[in-house]
Amino acid sequence: MHRCIGIICFSQRSYLQGRVNINACCYYSLFRLTLVFNPPGSYFAPIKRLRAIKALFSAVGSNFLNCSSLNCIRRIFQIIYASNTLPMDGIMADMIILAMSNFTLTCFILGLLCALLEWLVRSRPMEKAMVIELIFSWYLLFNIGLAYLFNFIMHVFFGDFTAQFIGWPQSPFQMEVGFASLGIALNGIISFKGQIAFRAATIIVPALFLWGAAGGHLYQMIVAHNFEPGNAGSIFWTDIFMPIIAFLLLWLQYRNPENRVS
Repeated sequence: MHRCIGIICFSQRSYLQGRVNINACCYYSLFRLTLVFNPPGSYFAPIKRLRAIKALFSAVGSNFLNCSSLNCIRRIFQIIYASNTLPMDGIMADMIILAMSNFTLTCFILGLLCALLEWLVRSRPMEKAMVIELIFSWYLLFNIGLAYLFNFIMHVFFGDFTAQFIGWPQSPFQMEVGFASLGIALNGIISFKGQIAFRAATIIVPALFLWGAAGGHLYQMIVAHNFEPGNAGSIFWTDIFMPIIAFLLLWLQYRNPENRVS
């Protein structure tokens, strides 16, 4: 039963006044999925910790029901498609909203798909070092190059919207963050086919930036009860785990230097 609830909650969409509440559903799903591996009878000592997690997720859900950032994205695409050539209440609009509001996760998935596609079109079997190179290079291009280029565009040209998405007031510092993101993006693009030393330098800067940002997001959730999608959505989790993935790929490539693809 718990397995079914977890899977259904992860795929469902909650609506309130025409707003797509995707991130809140994902948070609730993560909690329900913990029950798959930890049935209620096996909680014992961690029960207080799990109750605290449940309370946090409940707060996330209630706050997401009142947020309007995804509705803002919908309005942007309604302006773009003013001719009504595409139904904005259809599945395509929902997919666009999901991709844009979770752009770091979207970039990660696109990078994996490109690596898989390149692997499929290769005419000969690849060694372990080649597989690592494929995954790492596309990760650098998408999760650092294109993701931070998107970050630059949003902070510099759509500062008001980005501030609302995060749940912060507009500030001139957004432009500085945007141009810093542009520099990181260029490093990511160059490191797509760069050497391992340059790649190591490329991932250190965004790793420290993302871990610091994750700490700031957590602080805002605890102190300011800020559960906006740009603060407590998937961006919070990708801020934590994407640098870990990058360092893992760097370590794997370092362990296979003799077959390193230049």
